[in-house]
Amino acid sequence: MKDRRRKVERTNAESAIGRVRSLRRDGRLVVIDGGMGSELEARGATMDHDAWSGLVNLNDPALVRRVHEDYVRVGADVLITNTFMAGTGPMARAGFGARFGEANRNAVTAARDAAAQSDRAVLIAGSVSVTELGAPEVGGASGAQQRGRLRDGYVRQVDLLAGEGVDLIALEMVDRALRAQPLTPSRGPQRTHRAVHPVGSTWTASLRPQAAQKRGGSVAARRRRQRS
Repeated sequence: MKDRRRKVERTNAESAIGRVRSLRRDGRLVVIDGGMGSELEARGATMDHDAWSGLVNLNDPALVRRVHEDYVRVGADVLITNTFMAGTGPMARAGFGARFGEANRNAVTAARDAAAQSDRAVLIAGSVSVTELGAPEVGGASGAQQRGRLRDGYVRQVDLLAGEGVDLIALEMVDRALRAQPLTPSRGPQRTHRAVHPVGSTWTASLRPQAAQKRGGSVAARRRRQRS
């Protein structure tokens, strides 16, 4: 039963990816959803000092799903999971490190269930925060040790999101290249590269306008405005 469900999800994902590629090929807009944390807060969700909207995946996943459903209803082609501040670092600082997996799984389920209600194919992007507050903990490490700890923390979240069936990974709010390096391919074998690659694609959203233009300005600019 589980294998059949994964096969159906993959078929739906391929359909969604095909639709998005078709829109881009025809020069039409691909509509991304709106801000998640700000919308959850507006609807009464409690924001955590360390994990921001990440704990809503545990406290009220139904609300997360309703927000996704509303974005689909008004035309979103891509839903971004509520995992921007549900990485290993924020969840540990909030005292919920042991429920990191549950929070991320709930977030993907909420987005998938919302997308399933649509009569058109909708992509699911797994959000990974590449900011100081959202990155994995490094415990004062520097150099190679720091990169290794960042990589290990990112791998845990990317592997989990990929395993839950997201269609791509959204690397959001890249404010320093150092934090993004462990997530990018290199000439040598990298576990993160293998973790990201099976999902199919990544977006990189930058805080710097010139970088945003090079890496997909519409996504970067929109997410930057939503996080401000």
